[in-house]
Amino acid sequence: MGTTIVVASGDDGVAGPAARDTKYYCGYNSDFPASSPYVLAVGATNGPQEGRPEVACQSGKLSFITSGGGFSALSDRPSWQSDAVQGYFKTVAGTSKEPYYNSTTSHSVKLYGSSFNSLRRGYPDVS
Repeated sequence: MGTTIVVASGDDGVAGPAARDTKYYCGYNSDFPASSPYVLAVGATNGPQEGRPEVACQSGKLSFITSGGGFSALSDRPSWQSDAVQGYFKTVAGTSKEPYYNSTTSHSVKLYGSSFNSLRRGYPDVS
């Protein structure tokens, strides 16, 4: 019998809370432990508490935070995420939501900045 460890996906979208104070930290910055393959990362939702339909938290959309999410800098993407990740990128291609820079090489990791690796583990797992 196993144990499931559930963690919050973090706040402030892919930039994380460090970007609140300085643009230096803006970019695709993964949060730990949410980016770990050994946890179930859960994104924030709102709505039902006010009698509205439940939706993922997004600032400017009746919420004061944006739920965290992005791609791990270290952990490979599990096969069960492939369809969802590929579907997401097809949906945002050519729109303002299309990511600025996508590194698909396994060795490309930046501490801060615009780079992310779509071959890595995506999170949150659920919202």
